[in-house]
Amino acid sequence: MKRIALFALAFAMVLSFFGCSGNDPDVAHNEDSTAEETTKAADETTVIPDEPEIPEYVPLSQRLICEIDGAKKEEALYNGEYSTTVGMVDLANKYKKLWEEKADEYYGKLMEYEGIVQPSDIYYSSDDLHTFIFDMKNTWETYSKEQRENYLKVLQAIYGPGTIVGPLIAEYEYDMQMEWTLELVEICEQLGIE
Repeated sequence: MKRIALFALAFAMVLSFFGCSGNDPDVAHNEDSTAEETTKAADETTVIPDEPEIPEYVPLSQRLICEIDGAKKEEALYNGEYSTTVGMVDLANKYKKLWEEKADEYYGKLMEYEGIVQPSDIYYSSDDLHTFIFDMKNTWETYSKEQRENYLKVLQAIYGPGTIVGPLIAEYEYDMQMEWTLELVEICEQLGIE
């Protein structure tokens, strides 16, 4: 019996010496570490050449948003002048004018466009396009004026004569102007006008 116990003890020692024991967490960890190190070594030997960075195309509309809206947000954060009620209105109006200038610029480009507009099988001339854009502008102006008046009434119903109404309506007008400008810019992009 002693012999069997001694044999079992010797066998267990041999197994633990060669790392064959499945019960020892340190041994299992070492086996995992060795496998990870082997995998890492294999990965490190594989050399992948650097590919030249290809600049992504950023649509003009997105560039304008970053440029104008980004500048507005930055100025609101870092310029204390715009932290008052009057300042918030001034800031919104200042950047709304920049969007108005861009809208006028791209409206002008669309009205000067000479070419064929091809949606599916139907061909429109540039004169047709000018008529569509002109009508679109008139519709937009009527729509935005009515929306502003309705939104102002809603704000007054909620806040009464509160001072928050001024900044909220100024922001609303800013957003409306930005939306109109971006519509014109996106049409220009679709026609290849920049």
